Amino acid sequence: MKGLKGWTIGKCEPATPGDRPPYYMIVGLYADSRPILEAMLQSPEGQATVADLANFATGGAKFFYDEETVLIPFRLE
Repeated sequence: MKGLKGWTIGKCEPATPGDRPPYYMIVGLYADSRPILEAMLQSPEGQATVADLANFATGGAKFFYDEETVLIPFRLE
């Protein structure tokens, strides 16, 4: 999708044994700004991706936005 700068996925696991996480998996989509991300999701490719969620996210999906601040940059070595 045009405008996508990064994509991460992570399976949720409990911090305390026996607890059940509220979500199975978290996906992070990264763009330079919220308007760019919103336009990306409204594009034909974005709409097809959202429509495809039902094929594998059988428990449903919720969308959230956040404004991220990087405190310690991640570096590949």
